[in-house]
Amino acid sequence: MKSKLHTPANYITIFRLLLTIFAFYLVLSEQKFYTGIAILIIAPLDMLDGYIARKLKHSSDFGARLDSIGDYIGGILILYSLYIFEPEIFTDYIFITLTPIFIFLIYVFICLLKHKNFYPIHNYSGKFASAFFVIFTIYTLLFSFSFYFFLTSALLYTLNCFDKILIILLDKNKPDLDTKSFLSILK
Repeated sequence: MKSKLHTPANYITIFRLLLTIFAFYLVLSEQKFYTGIAILIIAPLDMLDGYIARKLKHSSDFGARLDSIGDYIGGILILYSLYIFEPEIFTDYIFITLTPIFIFLIYVFICLLKHKNFYPIHNYSGKFASAFFVIFTIYTLLFSFSFYFFLTSALLYTLNCFDKILIILLDKNKPDLDTKSFLSILK
């Protein structure tokens, strides 16, 4: 029987992690354009690994957690690249920048308080907010900063975190990592 570790989806995720590490090198080398290109390649790989796992029926807790690790490291890459190449986002718009981060930390705290564990929930609002934020980042790195694009990204991330908080609070059991929305719990 084939191990859940050795699946095409996990190999894609591992490749994405390696490419993310290379993208950090590009940021440190002050290669703004190539960092944008690397993120442009990394983003579809994130969607592809989950699709392949579901299509081939290779979904596993390990794969979901590996994907989440890739997501969080990719998120750090995006924030770090924006901090290095567009520092005014973090100085001129500090409240807008910190609001979704603060709400996310509340989500983590509620997870730990209620379940003594952190659950990386893959909800629809998270997928949409992440895609929008990645597109914003790529646009910013390859072209220019757009305040309204940034504001929309921050708002979508904040709403996503509220959705995750509601999922944790409304679900009486250990939450399903693939809960699509707090509305699905209310059914």
